[in-house]
Amino acid sequence: MEWSQVDLERRVAWVNADQAKGRRSIRVSLNSTAVAVLVRQLGKHAERVFTYNGKAVAWANTLAWRQALKRAGIEPVLARQPRDELPVTGGRLIFRGTGEDRW
Repeated sequence: MEWSQVDLERRVAWVNADQAKGRRSIRVSLNSTAVAVLVRQLGKHAERVFTYNGKAVAWANTLAWRQALKRAGIEPVLARQPRDELPVTGGRLIFRGTGEDRW
């Protein structure tokens, strides 16, 4: 994700059309937890939002990423997982363990 895809003031981010499966831009509303995570990334890299050891993270589906998710107790959501199996209530993603259940 690049900083050009994030608007913290409006609390939104975008997935560019060339990065989306359907080849259409996707607007993502950010809840307070997501905004807090992004704010902590400010100043770490000029273009990319997420870094590791000072270097930009371009891909987040590596073995190290999956192991980190497992250690954190986070179950990954599969791209082709049926919607009725996603942790969604009333069209809102539930962030387990954060107390956040709204966008």
